[in-house]
Amino acid sequence: MIPVSNGHTSPCSPISSNCVIWQGPDIPCIGICNGDTVSDVVGKLGEELCTLIDECCGSNPDIQGLDLKCLPQTTTLELEPVLQAIIDYICSLNPGEPESLPNVQLPQCLHYDDAIGNPVTQLPLLDFVTLLGNKICLILSDINSIQLSIVDLQSRVTVLENCVLPCVAPREDGGDFSVLSSCLFAGSLVPISQLVLALESEFCQFRNAVGSVSLINTAISAQCVFGSTPRLSGPGTYSSVLGWVNSPTNLAQSNVDQWLVICDLYAAVKDIQDNCCDTGCDGVIFGVSYTTIDSNGDGVVEALNLNFTSSTIPAGFNDCGGATVITITDSNGSSVTQSVNVTALSTDPTGVNVSVSSLNTLSSLVLSVPFCVTDGTSECADKQTTIIPLNIPCPASITATPVLTDINVLFSNALGASVTYTIVAIDTTTGGTLGSTTITSPGVTVTHTFGGAIPGRTYNIIVTVSQGASVRTCSPISVLVPGTTCTSTYI
Repeated sequence: MIPVSNGHTSPCSPISSNCVIWQGPDIPCIGICNGDTVSDVVGKLGEELCTLIDECCGSNPDIQGLDLKCLPQTTTLELEPVLQAIIDYICSLNPGEPESLPNVQLPQCLHYDDAIGNPVTQLPLLDFVTLLGNKICLILSDINSIQLSIVDLQSRVTVLENCVLPCVAPREDGGDFSVLSSCLFAGSLVPISQLVLALESEFCQFRNAVGSVSLINTAISAQCVFGSTPRLSGPGTYSSVLGWVNSPTNLAQSNVDQWLVICDLYAAVKDIQDNCCDTGCDGVIFGVSYTTIDSNGDGVVEALNLNFTSSTIPAGFNDCGGATVITITDSNGSSVTQSVNVTALSTDPTGVNVSVSSLNTLSSLVLSVPFCVTDGTSECADKQTTIIPLNIPCPASITATPVLTDINVLFSNALGASVTYTIVAIDTTTGGTLGSTTITSPGVTVTHTFGGAIPGRTYNIIVTVSQGASVRTCSPISVLVPGTTCTSTYI
């Protein structure tokens, strides 16, 4: 420091700071030592102060330990950015700026659609408060209306409790009041006296039609069918029928018993009609029998005699359409038909002959009769099918003639060339076969000779006839070969 004079009187003489020595302790942290001039000491202190001020005002302390999860993720972990983020958030909560208010999620009961039909589920805080206010006002208005209605209803209930519906004010002259009739004067208000008179009139008519109580009781006691009475349509008594009242005391119970008896009678009468007496088709019986006809005795059936006397056709009935067409079919599928009148034949023991010469009669035939008769009201029908078991006939006469050691077999063929004959000669003594032959496409006469027969032996000649699947073995023909067996005697 430089000594100056400012015109003021000082107790001390002015002296330069460079001339004053620091006699204090050494201060190493700021470089001050004992013996420095006061100017140096003050200068070093000033420098240190300026440095401290600069460092303090421009400091950026470490804030790594703070939890800043509620701040934006982009906030730098330095004092100034953190403070700025806090200030921005506080400003966003300023109620003086509606556009910065947060949105509030609406409860389900406050959801609504906007003007264009979009559902609204959340609102800014200010709009939410406004919505709540409007809803509260509506609720208060409804409560007020409800209270007024309650008061009105209480008044109405009081009136209803003091009278009978429909209520009209009592007449001042003491006359009767009116009531709403639902039957005699349906839908009309009538004086009670008029209604009572009408009821009396209706009751008297009803009693005259039904009877007085005593007459009804007399009718109930007139019951002659009891629970112990046997039923007519089935086993047991009426007491076993569901719903039967053993001792009816009123008209309804008596009527139940009457119906149960009527139903039982109906079932019994129906059973009589169904099973006792013939009505309609009940008296119609259809039946047919047959006899084979072999006029030349060759075993080949030429015709069938059909007999319908087992049928019963009541008077007034006739064949539907005037005739019945019968059909006879052979094993090859060929058939013949013939129209007959079953009604007329049912009383004709001679029957009717039907030719089957065009059919294969060497196997079974099928007879089909579609019975149908009518009296103009009822039509009775029944289709009957009969199997006629025909077979290949054996030759009418088979002869076996022994000649020395030969046996000549001869018989006539009435079946044509389509059959096959197998002829076998069997030794009855030994059971051995003397010989066998098969003859196909035979002529009118069939012959065959077996040689090597032993004199004195008896042989059976067996003929088998076959055509397709039909086979028939005829009864054996026995033949004795005459003579004796010669033996040589040596002396």
